[in-house]
Amino acid sequence: MSTLTSTMSKPKLEQSSPTPLDNGSIYERGKNPASLQNLTSHKGRPKVRDTWGEDPGSLTTSCTPTAKKGLPDALKASGYTSLAELLEYLGRGLITLPQKPEPPKL
Repeated sequence: MSTLTSTMSKPKLEQSSPTPLDNGSIYERGKNPASLQNLTSHKGRPKVRDTWGEDPGSLTTSCTPTAKKGLPDALKASGYTSLAELLEYLGRGLITLPQKPEPPKL
């Protein structure tokens, strides 16, 4: 009993697209056209840099779920569109806060 072994090898296909980089993308960092398009200003919403003349940084904070739930309504009632906007005005000294009340006794 003998076995047949195929001597035909698969034809090599030429790659018509660029080879992926180490991160799996075909674009170098900062060159992806879809990403570059996302960096443009959205209609009706100015970039923060256009408003204040400087690039924003990040800030991390935490609060209770109750505070998180009530924050959007409080901001809207005060005329602010976001917590970042409120913090920007506060940090620039354009608004002041009333004296902190005593926390409720539980």
